Amino acid sequence: MKKLPKALLFLLFVIIFVSACSSAGQETNSSGQGSEENNGESITLRVSSAFSQEHGWFQGFFTPWMEEVEEESDGQVEFEVFTSGELVTVNEELDALRAGNIDIALPAFPLYDPQRFPLSEVTTLPLIKSDAGIATEAFQDLLSSDQELMEGKTFYELEYGEKEVRALPMVTTEPYLLTTVGHQFDSIDSFEGVQIRTGGRVHEMFTQNINSDTVTMPFTDIYDALSRGTVEGIIMSMSEWKSNGLEDLFQYTIKGFNLGHHNVVIGMDEEKWSNLPSSIQDIMENAARKHLMGGAEHLISISENTEHDTAENGAEFKDIEELDADVQKHLMKAMEDTWFEWIKTVEDQGAPGREAAKLWRDLIVEQGGEVPDAIKELE
Repeated sequence: MKKLPKALLFLLFVIIFVSACSSAGQETNSSGQGSEENNGESITLRVSSAFSQEHGWFQGFFTPWMEEVEEESDGQVEFEVFTSGELVTVNEELDALRAGNIDIALPAFPLYDPQRFPLSEVTTLPLIKSDAGIATEAFQDLLSSDQELMEGKTFYELEYGEKEVRALPMVTTEPYLLTTVGHQFDSIDSFEGVQIRTGGRVHEMFTQNINSDTVTMPFTDIYDALSRGTVEGIIMSMSEWKSNGLEDLFQYTIKGFNLGHHNVVIGMDEEKWSNLPSSIQDIMENAARKHLMGGAEHLISISENTEHDTAENGAEFKDIEELDADVQKHLMKAMEDTWFEWIKTVEDQGAPGREAAKLWRDLIVEQGGEVPDAIKELE
């Protein structure tokens, strides 16, 4: 065989080298903001949820969302679902995402990690009027807001972008209410020393501001604690009573104001999200937005049915305006004090508590909700 000239060999080498570099560059870019190519290969996503499939969030949002994604992707995306915390326990979702043990936290609980997610508690601040629909719309607006809160960064960038978490919007809970197994709040003194189970920092602040005692315990222990009288009351959304088997225990609930809404998100590791084809990303985002209000309406319906059923069994629902005037003032002052205490606590952490509180207030009001009088004037 005749040998090729050295010059020609060198030229061939350069061509092969440049071609190889170009291919490597294309592969790197494809995992940046979502691969542009969709070759139809199946994608199985491992999902972990702390809830059972009977929970209102599952029935009204999680399941419809997953079914929509599978259908719109023509079966390319499949979900491997683990429920009731069997794979990952509550508040361990972020670490599990980063370790690659799961692909999706359904949901992730930023409220249970205020050191890493200090601003997410803002949705649990007390309100005069709202429901799951109002709060869900406001929370979606909060995630997409381009208002800069600190150092040129938005709420989403501060809470999720800096942690390399991809957060898709989720349905908030129905309003959190003050409920007891029978104890009635008919005077200011009646709040003194009442044992109330709280599930977060803001609710602890409110409970202390009404002069009651906070009790922290795992959710799995609540039924026994309420049954034995170890705990007299709880701050909880009515839409969660039946799914947790608590509806027969509660006998007294104050309505006409609420203690905020619990927000969660569909959570993914940002790198895992970026490696999904862009078409799949679009399908997942669009499906989440599509089912938000249906999920909120489902929770509202559960609350209405729960109130009807428990009232028929003798439970009392007392509107705040029916309470003694001094008790009303006591509760309203506790609500306002909780806003200001939360702002100071978060500011002390180095996060923009005041700006986040003002933004959430404005979004709630824009959607038709109402905030305490002192908060309307917050500057």
